[in-house]
Amino acid sequence: MENSFSTFLSATPTIKELAEHVNVSTNWFIVGTMLNLDQRRLQSIREQGGSDTQKMIDMFNLWLNTTPTASRRLVLETLRITVVGENTLADEYKKKLEELYEATCVPPSTKAVSILQRNSQSLNEALVSPVQVSQLLYCKRCISEATLDEMERMDQGRSLDDKKTTLLTAIQETVSSDYRKLKDIATVLSDVEETRHIGNEIMTKYEEKISQEDDSAVVQPQEVAGSNEDRASDILRNNYGSLSQLITQPVCMARRFHEKVISVSCNMPTGVSVSDSRAVLLKAVRDAVHSNYKHLELFVTVLRKFSETAHIGDAIFQKYKQCFHDGNSSIEEIECLLGTAAISQ
Repeated sequence: MENSFSTFLSATPTIKELAEHVNVSTNWFIVGTMLNLDQRRLQSIREQGGSDTQKMIDMFNLWLNTTPTASRRLVLETLRITVVGENTLADEYKKKLEELYEATCVPPSTKAVSILQRNSQSLNEALVSPVQVSQLLYCKRCISEATLDEMERMDQGRSLDDKKTTLLTAIQETVSSDYRKLKDIATVLSDVEETRHIGNEIMTKYEEKISQEDDSAVVQPQEVAGSNEDRASDILRNNYGSLSQLITQPVCMARRFHEKVISVSCNMPTGVSVSDSRAVLLKAVRDAVHSNYKHLELFVTVLRKFSETAHIGDAIFQKYKQCFHDGNSSIEEIECLLGTAAISQ
C-alpha cells in the first residue's frame, strides 16, 4: 500500500540525507539547540577540532541517536524557526524530499495516472480528430472495441466535445488498469500532428519518472484463442491504425465492399468528411468480420483495388493464410460459399 507523503515526513532521515541536503554550516549549534539537544554535549562538539561541516554531522548524529521521535518533519519545522532562519534551505530540503518520496514510495501506476492527468487539459484542447486517434489507440489495444463503437458511431446529436470526453475517459481507465499502456498512448499521440507535442511530453515524463525495471514486465499480446471470427477480427485490429490513415476513398471502397458482401450495410451520410466516412466503413467491416471471418478476405480484395491500400491488403492476406487452413481458398470459392457475387474487373 502506498505511504502518504505525511507518513514519509514522519520517518527518521538518515545521516547521509541530512549531511547532503540540510547543510546548516555555521548555524549548526543553534539548530542543535532548537532540536532540544543536551547543551553540554553540544558544547563538547563545539570545543573539539574539525570543520563546521564535521561538527554539523556530529550534531545530527547526536540527535538521531538520542531522539526516538526524530523525523524529517521536525527538521523542516526547526529550519523555519525565526531564530534559525533557514527558510530557503527548508524549501530546498522539502523539494528534495518530494522527489525522494516519488522515486521510492509512489508506485508506477500512480505516477502514470499523474502524468496523464497533468496533460489532460492540453490534450483535450489539441484533440481535433478524436475518431482517428481512437482508431489508432484501438490498434494498440489501448481502448476497447465498445469504446471504438461509440467513437465511430454516426450521431448528429453528439458533439466533438462529447467524443473527446468519451475518448479521454477511456484513456484514463486504460492507464488506471495498466500504467504501461501510457507508453503506447504516448506513441499514438506522437504520430498525430496536432497532439505530437503532448505525446512527446508524456513519453519524456514516463521515461523520467518510471524506471526501466518497472517497465520491463510489459506483457506482449498473445495470439488470440477463440473462434475463427475472433482470430480474423484480431488480424483486422492489428492493421486498423494503418487502414484509418491510408483509406482515402471510403465511399467508393464501401460501395465495392457492399457489392461483395450484400448483407453488410455501409450507408454513408451525405455531406460528411472523409474521416467520418472512413469510420462508417471500418465499423461495417468490423461487424462483417465478426459475423463471418471469411469476410476479411473479401475486404482484402477491395483493399487491393486501391493503390494506397494494396500493400495493407497483402499484409492482411498473408496473416490470414497463416491463421486459417483454408487460407489458400480462392476468392471465388469464398464468395460462392457466402452467397455473394464478386465484381468482375
